[in-house]
Amino acid sequence: MNSVKEVLLIVFIEKNMKSFLLALLLPLTFFTSSKAQEITPVLWSYAIEKHAGNDTITLRIDAAIATNWYLYAEKEDQDGLSVGLTLKTLRTENCREVGSPQFTKTQSHYIQGLDKAYTVMQERGSIRQRFVRTRPSGAMEIGIEYSALSEDQFNKEGTVVIKSVKMEVQF
Repeated sequence: MNSVKEVLLIVFIEKNMKSFLLALLLPLTFFTSSKAQEITPVLWSYAIEKHAGNDTITLRIDAAIATNWYLYAEKEDQDGLSVGLTLKTLRTENCREVGSPQFTKTQSHYIQGLDKAYTVMQERGSIRQRFVRTRPSGAMEIGIEYSALSEDQFNKEGTVVIKSVKMEVQF
């Protein structure tokens, strides 16, 4: 036979089990929902352009930028708030880099909250980097560091995403 204390303890546990489970599961829910909301506003692809009559190739990296997002296209960090758009050759096989990357489809975009205009890409943009082949085929590993901004004009807020990606390129 159960004592009065045991019965009261069982009743207390049954009544408070929902609160206990909620307190236990709430942090797990937050963790999984925060992981599910990772934002990727820029999708990257590449193409190799071969130049007739010589060993020069151009790596064209295309950015498809999500609606209402801007890709910063400054070649370096201008103010400590953003990552400049950088292309790094991490590894090459049978080629060498020539010159510096060129950005296309850029425009100036004024950000009211920072009272400054930045060079950005919107919807689509490209980076072009030339290489000289030392053999007919080869590979390279390219790293891209970038930051993107989405502005909410109605609430006068913005979201900034800073990312880096790596690409394995064959030619």
